[in-house]
Amino acid sequence: GEYAFLVDEAHNLPDRVREMYSCEVSLNELEKISVSELLTPHSALATNLRSACDILSSVLMPYISDSIFTDKDGKKQGATHLSDVPCEIYDLFSSLEECADNELMKSRIYRDEDATARQKLISSLLRNLRKINYILGLFDSSYKMFIRYDDGNLTFKLFCLDTSDIVKRCIAKGHGAVFFSATLEPIEYYKSLLGGRNSDTLSIHSPFNPEQLCVSIIDSISTRYSERERTLDAVCRVIAATLSARRGNYMIFSPSFEYSYALYERFCEKYPKIKSMYQSPTMSEREKNEFLDTFREESPNYLVGFCVMGGIYSEGIDLAGQSLIGAVVIGIGMPSLSYERETIAEYFEEKYESGKQYAYVYPGMNRVFQAAGRVIRREDDKGVIVLIDDRFRDPIYKKSIPSLWRGMGYISDAKVLKERLVTFWQEENK
Repeated sequence: GEYAFLVDEAHNLPDRVREMYSCEVSLNELEKISVSELLTPHSALATNLRSACDILSSVLMPYISDSIFTDKDGKKQGATHLSDVPCEIYDLFSSLEECADNELMKSRIYRDEDATARQKLISSLLRNLRKINYILGLFDSSYKMFIRYDDGNLTFKLFCLDTSDIVKRCIAKGHGAVFFSATLEPIEYYKSLLGGRNSDTLSIHSPFNPEQLCVSIIDSISTRYSERERTLDAVCRVIAATLSARRGNYMIFSPSFEYSYALYERFCEKYPKIKSMYQSPTMSEREKNEFLDTFREESPNYLVGFCVMGGIYSEGIDLAGQSLIGAVVIGIGMPSLSYERETIAEYFEEKYESGKQYAYVYPGMNRVFQAAGRVIRREDDKGVIVLIDDRFRDPIYKKSIPSLWRGMGYISDAKVLKERLVTFWQEENK
């Protein structure tokens, strides 16, 4: 139709598309449904589900059997991936969908005390089967099929590696689209994932004056997983140096909840008089709002919030003015190593010779930029950003730095950082 699509926060779209157009099937889950008391013993659906599990096991096990090993806990594990889906799976899931559809129609005719729960169970299964069949119809060279064996449970996943064709097909339903975000760097990476390698690009200068922001990079501290415990005290000293230049509200963004909590505990132990809060992974909605509201309260004292990159406080929140005057971002935001990520790297290494960048570097740096972007939210804001990791001096990361961060300084120790930030805040008062 006569439509133009406007896509905000477009940096999130590739991962959202990858999630929406991938699916996973667990044989344990199918077996669990097949023996549910909500289905009668002679239910055609129950019978077909049990049969399907047997067929899937016989089809998939030969592909994975050679990779199964016994881990340190005595559990058998294994994983492999395929470029093509075994042909038996197409007919199998098409038949299962038809069977579930018929079963749902029957359940609407025969009413008993379990009718509502039965319909809910079958409807949920039918939605999943329809999605699986839809994605089976899309499966091509931009997909991989993962097979996993985990302590007796066999699963397979249809995983979308390259989102570009899917986005192009959706956009083709209208006349065009505008994708926009404050963090679409490097632009060629996003153009390729969003199906627009030949599209026009407009880069608009930030409305903020670069002098409103002081960006410092501590490149003498490693925050690699193996180094985190050893460098915890050094990171605490950098945070303390950042705070000591000016009282106010700060957020500390870490690569994981585990590390964030360890840092929070060590910081509270070393600086018990500074009010600190920790973003827990089990926060209720009320606790999440209270955490944010604390930053909006006017106070002449310090407030430090220990948060996680890629979490709810690193994106989409506005803490303007004195609500937040600084952010310390620890690490390069790199996604965790996984079978899926390694396959993405393999795919884009072959396609663009940029496997590591597409799978790890660019997604990680976007998390860094989003977290750092919480500091300057309006034209009269002023604040500081401190990045901690020795990998920030690597050219592969430097090329992604936003243009607004002109004049950033690479600093080796906390003392020099404090002097730099004191000077920055003093210039505000002139």
